[in-house]
Amino acid sequence: MTIDLTEIVLALLSVLMALVTRRLIPWLNSKTSEQQRRNLQAMVRVLVTAAEQLYQAGEGERKLTYVEDQLKRAGYTMDMVGVRNMIEAEVHRLAV
Repeated sequence: MTIDLTEIVLALLSVLMALVTRRLIPWLNSKTSEQQRRNLQAMVRVLVTAAEQLYQAGEGERKLTYVEDQLKRAGYTMDMVGVRNMIEAEVHRLAV
């Protein structure tokens, strides 16, 4: 018996994107300048793409750790929960 989880995954992605939109974006806007946000978003986009190339499918936690470590090396010392949310949003954007 095969169970298709596509609808559940899509629903969860929708909820995640709603949370990112409602929580993460206002938080980032209150803590950073527009240029800082653009720089961080661009860096996250590059690092997520690099992690996708460096690690295999199923190694999501390693990919996430890689991106977080690279952000820390670049001097981004913000709340990593917010960064994780941004990384996950970028991963989901790439998957669509």
